[in-house]
Amino acid sequence: MSGVCGIIDFNNRPVHQETLEKMVEFISYRGPDGINYWVEGNVGMVNLALNTTPESLWENQPLLSKDENLILTADARVDNREELISALRDNGYIKEKKHTDADLILAAYECWEEYCPKHIMGDFTFVLWDRSKEKLFIARDTFGARPFFYSIQDNVLYFASAVQPIAQTLPTSPSLNMQLMDDFLHRSFNLWACQTIFNGIFRLPPSHFLTIVNGQRKRKLYHVFGQQPKPNFSSDQEWIDAFGVLLEEILINQLRSNTPVGLWVSGGLDSSALACQIYDLKKKHPNLPEIKLISSIFEETPSADEKDYFDLVAEYCQGTPVKYVVSDDCWPFGELGKDGGFPLDEPEIWEYRGHSQKVMKATKKEGCNVYLGGGGSDDLIGTSFYRIPSALRDVKLKNWKQEVQWFHEKGFSWKNLFFKAYLLPLIPRNLTYKVSMLWNRRKLPWLNQNYIPSHLNHCKLDEEFINPKNFDNYGFVACQMLKNPWLISGYDFYSLLNAYTGIELRQPYFDRRMVEFLIRIPSHLRSFEGVDRVLLRELMKGKLPEIVRTRKDKTSSWELYRSGFQKEKKHIKGLFQDSKLEKMDLVNSKVLKNEFELLLSGKYDNIKYVGGMLSLKRG
Repeated sequence: MSGVCGIIDFNNRPVHQETLEKMVEFISYRGPDGINYWVEGNVGMVNLALNTTPESLWENQPLLSKDENLILTADARVDNREELISALRDNGYIKEKKHTDADLILAAYECWEEYCPKHIMGDFTFVLWDRSKEKLFIARDTFGARPFFYSIQDNVLYFASAVQPIAQTLPTSPSLNMQLMDDFLHRSFNLWACQTIFNGIFRLPPSHFLTIVNGQRKRKLYHVFGQQPKPNFSSDQEWIDAFGVLLEEILINQLRSNTPVGLWVSGGLDSSALACQIYDLKKKHPNLPEIKLISSIFEETPSADEKDYFDLVAEYCQGTPVKYVVSDDCWPFGELGKDGGFPLDEPEIWEYRGHSQKVMKATKKEGCNVYLGGGGSDDLIGTSFYRIPSALRDVKLKNWKQEVQWFHEKGFSWKNLFFKAYLLPLIPRNLTYKVSMLWNRRKLPWLNQNYIPSHLNHCKLDEEFINPKNFDNYGFVACQMLKNPWLISGYDFYSLLNAYTGIELRQPYFDRRMVEFLIRIPSHLRSFEGVDRVLLRELMKGKLPEIVRTRKDKTSSWELYRSGFQKEKKHIKGLFQDSKLEKMDLVNSKVLKNEFELLLSGKYDNIKYVGGMLSLKRG
């Protein structure tokens, strides 16, 4: 992942490059291929480059328009290049034969101004200053794959791809956001859609743009899923064929790379399908970059190991290089206390950071600056179908008796199932949220006993961002999951992991076009007769080893948790004898001591919060 940062003083005071250099100190890991500054008067912009596409090798940012009125710095990859080039050429905004992604973004703004993000497919964050109008325009991609943080103090905007460059540059050190921390410890992430661990430093939500003119801010949602007409296919086969065509188009887009591309394959259906699809695709398009299969194996933890399934996929993709990453030593939070300088800006929310980093480093060592993952398919295509009671309402009447049994087999009592499927959706969401917070409230002695959860929509996001329209019940829930603040914060954290390793993640199933398609598929192509992800399984007939295509089981990480916690006990006991534990600035050592005592007594339920608080201390 590349990066951006900068300062714009709306009081027209000069911005100094020395100040920008101070910001860069805390984000330099995002610029292994170059760090460039543009400073003029009250505006200073920085671009930190990680080159991952052929076009990026001759890209030069910050980029000025031909009339030098517009200045752009972007962390972006444009996936619909051909479509965008055609539209911009027809409108007279580009004439050259070669175009970088930054060129296309700049031309798109010249053509459509604030509507330009709707026309750009891919992962992006970009900042554009219009000198003639003294207008700032900032946009973030649909899912928030590229992070963006900002703060405004004394009419000065500070922005960056990470929190620390801003926190360390503000005239006054920001205070901790205790409401967000309280929410976090009570398993609520509502504030993470727009706030951060520091008061006054904000996160731009996905699918939003921000404009600032004469000190006036406007934040607006630019894309809502479901706005496009529902595909009108007359048969299941038409849905399957259209899915295959779309997947191929997106894979060709996302395989654009100046290095070999790593493909993370667990042995599960989603990533294995990508591997076999790409293998077949390369036969038709031999100019696609080299692919390398990367897989974690667990030699000492059989319940977490999928090597047998992965080996079948590797055998199908004959001739494709394979890298095994032995990962038994990567238990949840196993890296706590020995981070090696990892720039953790916010509390820990991903317990498998150590495992993810190990696989990323192995991928990088294989010469890959880019890797593809199978994230998103599970929930979008229907793995969760029988665990979401409201999805029962999508089942056709003729199949209802047959399908209701599968919901029941997932652990729902008949009474509970009917209540959640037919009565609960009638209750206002704000009310169910308040009840759930009270019901799940944690009574640990060191938590704030006077805690009041933040409002469900504290960030005052457009209602359609949270409650999209025109979907069946499962599609509606899938959209809500995609916009869940926990996922938004997770994207920011995963982006940090990628940037620190010098590698870029791409997720074909999370392409905007793919999501628009998958959230509209008929219920029986999600799950039917107890089989999930029917659409993907049907597409992969003859392309994926049958044992993998038809498998219904999933590996379990519980054994990895258990063995890891046992190994950590000695380390944690040692912490009690460490005098530094009594000198922490940001959290009371008594809080951690109580938490460690719970862990040592075998109450592992709260380990994530140990991680969060230790992370906060280190940050």
